[in-house]
Amino acid sequence: MCGNATIGQDYSFTIPVGCYLPRVMREKNIHDAMDILKQVARGLGYYHLADANGHMSGIESIHNDFELLHPERDMLLHSNHYLTERFKGVDTAPQLQPDSYHRLDRMRSFMNQHYGHINIETVMKILSDHDHHPNAICRHIDPAAPISSTTLASFIMVPADGVLYIAAGPPCEHEYVRYEFF
Repeated sequence: MCGNATIGQDYSFTIPVGCYLPRVMREKNIHDAMDILKQVARGLGYYHLADANGHMSGIESIHNDFELLHPERDMLLHSNHYLTERFKGVDTAPQLQPDSYHRLDRMRSFMNQHYGHINIETVMKILSDHDHHPNAICRHIDPAAPISSTTLASFIMVPADGVLYIAAGPPCEHEYVRYEFF
């Protein structure tokens, strides 16, 4: 499971992620994990789940609702804005993370370009991309922006192989280290 911030406008009630993510992560299958997220994920995130059997799902949430996202052509891509049409009206990404749209379009373009031939090296290259720097897929602080962020870590999960690759910082500056979790 991985997640990223999608930020809506109303946080009248949200359960802190630390209260439910440990339980979600202990579930034996993606369906049970998703059932928990459907009950508690509200307002602060997009969660992406995948398992060793090739199942993949995503869930976007706002303060009082959620939407399940499903792969298209065996791919499920997301950045820091809502893809769910009915959530776009409360999305703060246009003000706080306007680069999210470009990053997703760039990822989608790369993935489509390499579709059918995607391997770990291809994904590492995509995640290190600097088109639209400093607000690229591999993000860096933009001193000219009122709100800016940097890639703190980058990871690639291959559930079917029980492998995780982690770059402990922007992948243009840090090499990916392979970890086995089976």
